[in-house]
Amino acid sequence: MMNCKHADVVLISVEEGPLPSFGIPSLDAYLSQSGIISEILYPKVSAYSLDDLIIKISELNPSVVGIGGLFNDRFIIKKIIDGLRPYRKNFKIVIGGNLVTPIPEFMLQKLSADIVVVGEGEIIFTKLVKKIIGGEDYSDIGGLVFREGNNVVTSGKGEYIEDLNELVRLNYEKIPMEYFVDIYKFYRNFTRNNLYTPSSKMGTVFTGRGCPHRCNFCYHFNKLRLLKIPAIIPQIKELKNRFKVNMITFADDLALVNKHRTLDLCRALINERLDLKYLATAHFAILDEEMVLALKEAGFVQLALGLESGSGEILKRMNKATMVGQIKDGLNLLRKHKISWNGGVQIGQLGETEQDVRKTIELFYPRIDELSTVSVVITTPFPGTSLYDYGLKLGIIKDMESSFYKIYDLHTLVANFSKISNWRVYYLRLKMALMFDLRKQQKISGKWVAYLFLMKILIKRFLNRIGHLFYNYRKL
Repeated sequence: MMNCKHADVVLISVEEGPLPSFGIPSLDAYLSQSGIISEILYPKVSAYSLDDLIIKISELNPSVVGIGGLFNDRFIIKKIIDGLRPYRKNFKIVIGGNLVTPIPEFMLQKLSADIVVVGEGEIIFTKLVKKIIGGEDYSDIGGLVFREGNNVVTSGKGEYIEDLNELVRLNYEKIPMEYFVDIYKFYRNFTRNNLYTPSSKMGTVFTGRGCPHRCNFCYHFNKLRLLKIPAIIPQIKELKNRFKVNMITFADDLALVNKHRTLDLCRALINERLDLKYLATAHFAILDEEMVLALKEAGFVQLALGLESGSGEILKRMNKATMVGQIKDGLNLLRKHKISWNGGVQIGQLGETEQDVRKTIELFYPRIDELSTVSVVITTPFPGTSLYDYGLKLGIIKDMESSFYKIYDLHTLVANFSKISNWRVYYLRLKMALMFDLRKQQKISGKWVAYLFLMKILIKRFLNRIGHLFYNYRKL
């Protein structure tokens, strides 16, 4: 990774894997193209304490500190911003990403930032930084929420990159690629994983932004835009040549978004003969015999699929745009052609009953084998989703303040939209998770080895959680 003695902008990425986010590096690429010196810090990857990070930022003497993330990153971001309080007269703190875009005014106040960038940041943030460095007024830049005295000002709609083929190339020297490429370390203690080995080296590419679907539990502010196939292949080649990767994941919201484009991508990968394994997110609607055969020939070894439920009624309420018959047919085709698949199911959706839960078990349990993985989560209403708005309307969710503190992880019940009692939601989630994990391990290693393996993992996770509670509170 590159390091400099001074930076106009310090960008902080709070992620720690297993896949690198391209949000912060893309901001950095746009700043660099405009002649602005920026530095990216990865405090979790670098194992910085809070004090280490504050010292690092103050040494770089920036005019702007930019921090982005997801909603679950809010507490670590607040911790960083609070730690920077003594230095605030020297720079502006700007926050952005999915964390803040649905509720920018609230997050501006809650995280004590100076400015929020709403939506995609490359164009907006670059314009903002130029104005701040030049000591100019930035209120005419769309896509901002900021403080002006005791008032909070919203500047209107911001710009975004309409043609993704115009994106600036990422500067890999500023990304800790050796950390992210080593994918095995993230999954070696997971009961569900048998895809990665110590020799697995993973590269991450993107093929588009946004998603055409509007599931009630999912938040997307990005308009769907897709990269042209000839622009995807060079990303793959660079990762293979520079970082010796043997696996590639297409880390989009929905990479295999339609059949026509996916077939074109498969043909391009077949023609290149790169001898790589590919993983991607996909929608069940594209999975017919022709498509799965093409994926197999191109080298796809795993698809991440939105399973969610085995109940047609619940899928409909989710606005999932998937039918139970499509799920059955798709999973049967993947098993037939030996392509691995993974996905998550939920418990706690709108009006869900225990009968709906049984349908989920009946659909997925028999299809779990060495090539499949099912994780189980509790339905969580993140701000910006239609489920969240519905919860506010019905009073199931009291206000943003309560959501800010209640949403912790996908195993925590934040608001119960189902017809199942709270304790049963927790019980059924754990029951399904253990059933699915045990089924997978039994298929891989036999009954008794599966029990021992699962027990080992559960004990290890419990000890890790206890250790985390007593860990140095100054660590990020």
